[in-house]
Amino acid sequence: MQFQVPQFIEKETGFLGPLTARQTLIFAFAAGGALFAWILFGKSNFMIFIAISVLFVSGAGALSFLKINGLNLTTVLKNFLSFLSASKLYLWKRKEVTVYYEKKAAAPAKKEIGTESPLRIASASKIKDLNKKIEFGG
Repeated sequence: MQFQVPQFIEKETGFLGPLTARQTLIFAFAAGGALFAWILFGKSNFMIFIAISVLFVSGAGALSFLKINGLNLTTVLKNFLSFLSASKLYLWKRKEVTVYYEKKAAAPAKKEIGTESPLRIASASKIKDLNKKIEFGG
């Protein structure tokens, strides 16, 4: 009996429950940001603290679990920033140029020097004449 073995499975090992080490660090930084927001705004303005904490936690969730075309959001953002900062190569840019057209006067007709051409074409074929001379001996 043959068994099919799956290939190209990329699974990170769990570090803290189902979370990987990368996801755990992202949520730890989000918790640190929420704690910092509590220190700044928690007691005086609780609604700002809640808004900032929701932003930190939703951002951490997106960075941890969101995948675009099989790539993590962190990889997509890294590729996007490297694309923006890299120099671009522009091979050709067309310039908008106004084209002016001048109509030239017609060239004067050529004068004919003579009616006869210096090159003359024979009216009868010389080969036929030679053939007759050879055949009849004349």
